[in-house]
Amino acid sequence: MPSEVTRPTKAPHVSFSQVQLAAQCGEAYRRKYVENDVVVNENLPGMAGSAFHKAVERWETGFFRDERLRSPDFDWQTQVEMLTIMTKKVLLTKVEEFDELYPDKEITHYGGQDLHHWQTEKIEGLAQTYLDYRQLEMERGWDWFGDEPSDMLEVEVRTEVGGYPFLAYVDMIYRDSKDRLALRDLKTGETKSFHTMQLEQYRLAVSRALGIEADYGQLLYVKRSKPYLQVVKWELGDADIDEMSRRLRANMEGNTLMVNGPFTGHCTVCEYRPSCPWGDVTPHGSS
Repeated sequence: MPSEVTRPTKAPHVSFSQVQLAAQCGEAYRRKYVENDVVVNENLPGMAGSAFHKAVERWETGFFRDERLRSPDFDWQTQVEMLTIMTKKVLLTKVEEFDELYPDKEITHYGGQDLHHWQTEKIEGLAQTYLDYRQLEMERGWDWFGDEPSDMLEVEVRTEVGGYPFLAYVDMIYRDSKDRLALRDLKTGETKSFHTMQLEQYRLAVSRALGIEADYGQLLYVKRSKPYLQVVKWELGDADIDEMSRRLRANMEGNTLMVNGPFTGHCTVCEYRPSCPWGDVTPHGSS
């Protein structure tokens, strides 16, 4: 089933990233979405995560419906090397574009995780963990959804949630061995409690825009040496998700000041950290 939308447009919308930021820090939300205060502050983990998502999309597209994946002697280790190289190329392109646009700014990195560290260690680890799990899925009879890669990879969905335009990017839609549909979100960072809410919203958006009823969701974390998969069972009704979006819309349109400051841990990657009136509440030594 082809996607009914095209990417990208700048039409006003509510996205999960807005909901996430509002939950993490009202001050950052107010500055970014109420005052439209945009600060250029790229961080290396974020750029690397974005690069890995793009490389995975390209890898999955290249092997969509490829019968070699079902062969018991398929060389998965060679694919790890391929996905690693693809990710490195995308990341280097992002770094070069940033340096060209902002020659006086530096990309933030944490601890010893500079560009060299990502290129020599971390990216290959992400690729290995991701493809370890994909190999296991293929052996268990998992399959892609739809007739074209665009049906199941980075599916952009625009619909109304809470009476307001809502935008969702679904990383993957898969069909499991029991013929159930799963919405998957690929994560290159740590587990967060609000990730389940993200998939709840995506479930509703996909249902309304594309008429696809997903049976459950998956959060696939690949930062660890072994893949960690969190299964998300739907617990929120449509009305609950609509109400949450209506409240967010009221804050956006009414310029309502959200009085809460940052939750512990958010400051590390916050673009407003240098000038925040709340100060830094990140625990000492965290990253």
